Amino acid sequence: ELKEEWGPLFLQVLVACWYDVPQFSPAARLSYMDHVSRLFQENFSQQVGDWCRAHGVEYIGHIIEDNGSHARLGHGPGHFFRALWGQDMSGVDVVLQQIRPGLEDTPFYRIDGVDVYNGEMFHNILAKMGSSLGQIDPKKKGRTMCEIFGAYGWSEGLKLMKWLTDHMLVRGINYFVPHAFTMAQFPDPDCPPHFYAHGHNPEYKAFGPLMVYMNRANELISGGRHVAPVALLYHGEGEWTGKVLPDEKVARALAENQVEFDFVPFDAFSDKETYHTKIETGSLQINTQKYQAVLVPYMQFMDAAFVSDVKKLTDAGLPVYFVDGKPEGVFDGEISEQVLEENLVDAEIIGLADIAEKTKEVADITIAPQDSYIRYYHYIKEDGMQIYMLVNEGKEVYEGSLDLVQEKEKTISVYVYDAWEQKIYASDDKDGKISLRLAPGKSRFLLLAQDAGTDQMLAGAVTEETAIADEAKELAPLHTWKRSTVKSIDYPAFSDAEEVSFPDDYAKVDPEFSGWIRYENTLRAEAGKRYWLEITDAFETVDVYVNDKHLGLQIFAPYVFDLSDALAAGENKIRIEVATTLERQMSSTPDPYGRPKEVPKDGSGITGQVHIYSL
Repeated sequence: ELKEEWGPLFLQVLVACWYDVPQFSPAARLSYMDHVSRLFQENFSQQVGDWCRAHGVEYIGHIIEDNGSHARLGHGPGHFFRALWGQDMSGVDVVLQQIRPGLEDTPFYRIDGVDVYNGEMFHNILAKMGSSLGQIDPKKKGRTMCEIFGAYGWSEGLKLMKWLTDHMLVRGINYFVPHAFTMAQFPDPDCPPHFYAHGHNPEYKAFGPLMVYMNRANELISGGRHVAPVALLYHGEGEWTGKVLPDEKVARALAENQVEFDFVPFDAFSDKETYHTKIETGSLQINTQKYQAVLVPYMQFMDAAFVSDVKKLTDAGLPVYFVDGKPEGVFDGEISEQVLEENLVDAEIIGLADIAEKTKEVADITIAPQDSYIRYYHYIKEDGMQIYMLVNEGKEVYEGSLDLVQEKEKTISVYVYDAWEQKIYASDDKDGKISLRLAPGKSRFLLLAQDAGTDQMLAGAVTEETAIADEAKELAPLHTWKRSTVKSIDYPAFSDAEEVSFPDDYAKVDPEFSGWIRYENTLRAEAGKRYWLEITDAFETVDVYVNDKHLGLQIFAPYVFDLSDALAAGENKIRIEVATTLERQMSSTPDPYGRPKEVPKDGSGITGQVHIYSL
């Protein structure tokens, strides 16, 4: 195909793919990569997908996206959107600790210490590329799958799994394949951790509630469309042909300032019929998605079809921002400098630091004070229900206010839904502005009632929040607790109890223990009062029982439980059970693959304080 396209220039142009030849290289590299990526699309994903659909089967999966390889050959097939176009869902993979809390802007070693990961790429564009394709490809029906949890090591527990789940959900992933099981005998060294593990994993009991939470959240962000005011151009072809500003830089600036976006490939402009692309007054529509602004990361060379459409976009009233500079030319045709300038004349050049200011007019929400770790996702169900998901990915409690700037005149009431607790709370909504308090690792959904029937339905489900009442007083601490332990495989045959006080890091007593740590005490309660229990820190999942009644499972500090309904007047038995990961038990087990041993970093048991409050 290349010989036919290039004719007598074939050898010169082929050399120009690998060596810089100014008059040939951009076009040569585009042509080479264009052919390879389209052949992959046609002969792999499209062929498999067509066969599956002809036989009543849906085809899902993912490619290797590591460190930008989604737009390169070698590990990758050259172009993320083309590679997955034949599938019935979009898809991504998270494996080998590619995404880890706090490492969103730094390179770091993966779990085996071999490769270095680009944290900025994995944290800021991986999930969003997947969910964007799920929205703009009609056959995918808004569905994006993520294979998740695999090969993170024995130290991965429910706390990290919940964090990863929310990271994906708030970026639009709504189907999951948990890569966390093996039927081999324990311990299976391949791709740990393993839930179930033939009864050896202490946190297997908590895995079910995480899956229930995942299903509840998936249901809320499926069967509708994502609301994204900004279209961000995918940099694949730009990287093939010259210098680029990587997409992850721009995506990060948008996310840290609460501006939602989708990635859009150049193909959406060169093949408008396939993508159902329309440019209308005030919006760019691609399939179900409607954008009010377009951001273009710097690319030395750019697609001719898109360059021709920039003037149409700006004439339609859409701002088009070129981040860090406009292109020098196009990579797929001849456009004079004069024509290029005329097409781009109304587009504006901005810097990364200008993105928040320039896009605030189309933004869905604003928060005050500003916080770069608050993430959100806006979704509209087919029945018109407006849903906002909010997640705190930072390390500090966020307290402030959220302004639903686009919904003030449409919404009757705003309700707060906790999908983990399965509870709905009334908000203090005032003209679309509500108070927001979000602890690290916690998520909340805002449900917007826009008609009387929905408002009545949601109001009927409102319950009291588990949070400790502001007027509650702390009781004198229960200083001495009885502690006992058991390995998961032997649960519930706990050891003899011994007296301890908090904090109680059991790892200092037995550095290789993995299992359950139980704490028991009694509490004298008065009739007619409300009581709350707060555990400031623990490792890692916490179950609380009062008089043998289970009050629930929590996996993020602060662990707060409302004891009121389970308490009786007089003496009451309190039991706290903390499950660890398997990392300490497995730290002394040789690895047959020669991988470096995991060095346990976290404690065991209740590593903070226990407080009792009453009102």
